[in-house]
Amino acid sequence: MNGVEEQVHVVELEPNHAAVPVGREFVTAWVERWGLDQLSGDASLLTSEMLSNAVIHARTPIELRVHQLADGVRIEVRDGAEYGIVPSRKGEGTQAWGLGLRVVAKLASRWGIDPVPDGKTVWAEICGARSSEVMVEPELGLGPTPLPVPGDWPEIRLVNVPTRLFLAWEDHTRDLVREFALVALPPGPGQRPAPDYRIAEVVGTLDRFWELVRPIWAQARAVGENLPGRISLAVRLPEQVVTEAPRFLEALDAANDLARRGLLLSDPAPGELMAFGHWFVHAVVRQIERAAGRGVAVGEDAEERCPFPA
Repeated sequence: MNGVEEQVHVVELEPNHAAVPVGREFVTAWVERWGLDQLSGDASLLTSEMLSNAVIHARTPIELRVHQLADGVRIEVRDGAEYGIVPSRKGEGTQAWGLGLRVVAKLASRWGIDPVPDGKTVWAEICGARSSEVMVEPELGLGPTPLPVPGDWPEIRLVNVPTRLFLAWEDHTRDLVREFALVALPPGPGQRPAPDYRIAEVVGTLDRFWELVRPIWAQARAVGENLPGRISLAVRLPEQVVTEAPRFLEALDAANDLARRGLLLSDPAPGELMAFGHWFVHAVVRQIERAAGRGVAVGEDAEERCPFPA
């Protein structure tokens, strides 16, 4: 490797608040020990963002690796979840990724996601200075993972849905889930418990509903890549959505109220976006209840046509 013997150092981390500062200090120490002080700041920020994603979304033990390269460093974060990273949409580049991964895309020379037998590895390489105005597309060893969907769940049909509203509402909800989950994480050793604000209850509600309707998000992103104006969706969802939906809308409204009061980092959703979110949830619930009442999957006669403009 051009005279540089590759060095790899590994640390195991638990998915709590301590993981980010401990991992950041671990990487920074090795980068500076290798005499790469000019990369220390970017390496620290990349580590923070990658670990935050793993802690919040995977919630499994984490393996953090730092490699010395011939002209820089490589940072790897391995967790036990196959999901948690959303593929980008055609024409949008990395704008479809969460804030943390957009930071990675701006700072890294190369980055990507690779499958491992029991989860995934998100990695990034820093090799000298580069323009932070240009976002680097990821190298995907792991594409959108097909979701197992039982065949006896009711089929939901949403027709003529504006792509901009659906994906914007998903992004907004995902940002809220991320922020609440970060605050609700158990404190690390020696840290004070985080203030409550009903946060644990809110994040649990948001997260449960998010997982229940995840097949819709997956299909919407896949279809929306080719149909940027309006999309139609047909997926199967569990009947548990019906019981979780009222709690989800209550939690979403509470989170949006906190955002309007400036108590969250996330921006409050515009009125149209919140109205769309309520329509979406109620439309899904109506179809599941209709299907359950008839004892058959919803057909063309029961599809929900979206009333919002493209």
